[in-house]
Amino acid sequence: EAGPFNRPSEPNEKYLQALRSLVPRLGADLGLAHDGDGDRTVAVDEKGNMVPFDIQLALMIRSEMEKSKNKKIISTMESSLCIREAVEAQNGSIFITPVGSTYVAEKLEREGALFGGEPCGEYIFMDGVHVPDGVMAAAKIAELFAKGGPISIQAKSFHTYNMARERFTCGNKYEAINSIRNAIRIEGERSEEDGIRIDEEDGWFLVRASGTEPIIRLTMEYKDKKKLEKRKDYLSALIKEKAGKPD
Repeated sequence: EAGPFNRPSEPNEKYLQALRSLVPRLGADLGLAHDGDGDRTVAVDEKGNMVPFDIQLALMIRSEMEKSKNKKIISTMESSLCIREAVEAQNGSIFITPVGSTYVAEKLEREGALFGGEPCGEYIFMDGVHVPDGVMAAAKIAELFAKGGPISIQAKSFHTYNMARERFTCGNKYEAINSIRNAIRIEGERSEEDGIRIDEEDGWFLVRASGTEPIIRLTMEYKDKKKLEKRKDYLSALIKEKAGKPD
């Protein structure tokens, strides 16, 4: 239900249909939306398309780095290859944290970083308040348009790969994660700071427990679509086997 909003709080394509149709109908250059508490910001381009979160974050990173000698960027374990490529293109350094704005803010202050962002529309600026700031993010996205023109064209400067994001209901999510961690038989650079992330030469995946819901999230990105589907089949079956029944 919408509650106090005229739409459900989640700023996604399904719930932003009114805004997405209004922007091109009015001939507007840009549309902006927030979630219920105003910490997430989503851009809708002049054609009425919601800018993918990973691309939006890459655009924000490039814009912030171009204006500063500080080249330190913070993101999370869910950050995509295009996020890392955006930082590398500016000769910057990226620091990866567990998922969650608290971790991003703490790392930003500890490293003296320029900017921190998650691929869900939450952004933290060194020169602002050190929590996700939807109002400042909206102003920064408007600045992107003012300086660089149509967001739809700017978005094309970043290459995206094949991604999948799945969610699985479960019983005890933390017990399930431990079982999954021990059962995975895929080689690669492994991190267990927040669930299990394994980076292979041609992609990566992350299996983690949601911090707010009784679910396990699977996020994946591979350059080859067949490889993505192969990994998704294997990991989905494994997660379902270990997840147990919802309480």
